[in-house]
Amino acid sequence: IDEDVTRLGKKFAAHVSKFTGLSVEAILALDGQSFYSQEALDIGLVNKIMSQSDFINYLTRGVSNA
Repeated sequence: IDEDVTRLGKKFAAHVSKFTGLSVEAILALDGQSFYSQEALDIGLVNKIMSQSDFINYLTRGVSNA
């Protein structure tokens, strides 16, 4: 089980790295911590903080522009 968790953790870190620009090592070093929105923004895990309604509007505009 430990090997599966490690393997999946590395796979997840690689996926997050692809979309954030953070290194896999930096993501793995976070060790599964959770962050408040501003902390996640400061670290580079998210690109923007928005309300639920703003996010729905963002998704709607993205789908209509596709």
